[in-house]
Amino acid sequence: HLVETAPDLQWVQSLGAGTDIPLLQDILQRGARLTTAHVSAISIAEFVMRTVLERFHRADERRVSRGEKDYPRDDFREICGTTWLIYGMGAIGSRTSERARAFGARTIGVRRNPTGSEPVDEMIAPAAVPDNLGRADVVVFSMPSTPETQGIANARFFAAMKPGAVFVNVARAAQ
Repeated sequence: HLVETAPDLQWVQSLGAGTDIPLLQDILQRGARLTTAHVSAISIAEFVMRTVLERFHRADERRVSRGEKDYPRDDFREICGTTWLIYGMGAIGSRTSERARAFGARTIGVRRNPTGSEPVDEMIAPAAVPDNLGRADVVVFSMPSTPETQGIANARFFAAMKPGAVFVNVARAAQ
């Protein structure tokens, strides 16, 4: 790779959201500037919405039933009126919150250092997450991989979630 061997590297534009990739860590340690474009934030937010809709509408079950010419009563959950806890309010979390709110959901954002401009109904600190998990119908992970976020999705975390809540993880792989 040219990036790995360039002796006077000063700047790299990355398409990814995280910096925990060894190549990017090397670039940063060499003193080069690293910027990201967040080009996939909208498509990832739309993936989150699709995932929640598929679960709420039981799309897989409905496909099987239709294939068997069985048309049971169509009981499904609506996003409108639900509460979403979005852990990580960068580009992806913000785009997800905007879309969930457009469906009529209430959103709770989680961020270490809030800016005050996050598109959420409520903002909480990471330390307040365990006390708020039981409120959320949907929990979305969209945070970076940091020592503070590693391993938080554990048995205690899932036990604190509301029964029937949907969990969607689009965070960095280490979560």
